[in-house]
Amino acid sequence: PNMKFSVGAANLRVLANAIQCLGKVGKELLIEADADCFVLRTLNDAKTAFVKFQFRPAFFERYSAARAGAAGTLQCKLPVRNIHPVFKSLRGVQQLHMELVEPQAGGGGGGGNNDGGNNHDGGGDPAGGRGRKRRRVFTHTLVFTARCKHSMHKRYELTFEDCNIMSPVFDRGAARNHVAGRLHLFSDMLDHIHGTEEIKLVPSRGGLSVQSFYMHAEP
Repeated sequence: PNMKFSVGAANLRVLANAIQCLGKVGKELLIEADADCFVLRTLNDAKTAFVKFQFRPAFFERYSAARAGAAGTLQCKLPVRNIHPVFKSLRGVQQLHMELVEPQAGGGGGGGNNDGGNNHDGGGDPAGGRGRKRRRVFTHTLVFTARCKHSMHKRYELTFEDCNIMSPVFDRGAARNHVAGRLHLFSDMLDHIHGTEEIKLVPSRGGLSVQSFYMHAEP
């Protein structure tokens, strides 16, 4: 696979917010990249919530990837928690560059600065029938380089696992209800809802009702 891009300071916060949103829904970050689009996806454990962000090449300062359907199209996944440190502190970051690095002939499967959570996956298959989990083989590394003020650079190396990405089948045109509004409106409503694991949306001709329920145990 061949893929690299650079994001300037103006759009870096947008990308960071997208990854933060994905981390609140699922545990795995699914990445797909071709010449026309860079896509980030996630799916929650219960398979009831799916989030997808698409970024066109115009979003980036520089963008290069294989064409859709080509052998070099990137499709991979990694724990979303492993990518959070890249976007944790953006103060002073002027540009973020990402590049897919393939191992050299005879070399290992990843860089020496990888998070240990990347090297082993709890979902591995047992090996040898002794209950041991087989170590997954990572053959490529995503390298993030943050260019900061005063010519300082921060480098992150994240190994990933190749995968086949599938999208849920959902016909938006067949949906009976559509909800659209300004972001700050929904954010203000959720600021008043705490201590509950779910909310209920009740649409009507007169508007949208947001409800939540609390169960308080007696002391």
